[in-house]
Amino acid sequence: MADLFDQLFVRSNAYEKIGVHTIHAALVDYAEGESTRTQIKNGLNMETDAQTDFDALCDAIDGETGIVNKHRWATNFHAVGLIAETELKYTTKSAFKTRLGL
Repeated sequence: MADLFDQLFVRSNAYEKIGVHTIHAALVDYAEGESTRTQIKNGLNMETDAQTDFDALCDAIDGETGIVNKHRWATNFHAVGLIAETELKYTTKSAFKTRLGL
């Protein structure tokens, strides 16, 4: 099974890749109350482990107060994700999660 880190960053034919931009957009939509976790997970056909990781991202969003801080957290995810995707930094699950405070 692939977790969200795998689906975002590991190049494999064993599962469908999910783009960092897509997760960022989904987190913003979630933060604004336009989509539920379930709608996003089903829409992106996330594997079980990826769903657990996505819930952790949503929990982090929910832990922020106010829409500005929720957007700021989603933007931070986006930046860290793009850096990881290009393999500049945060290329392990541990480094990625640590950088995001997960």
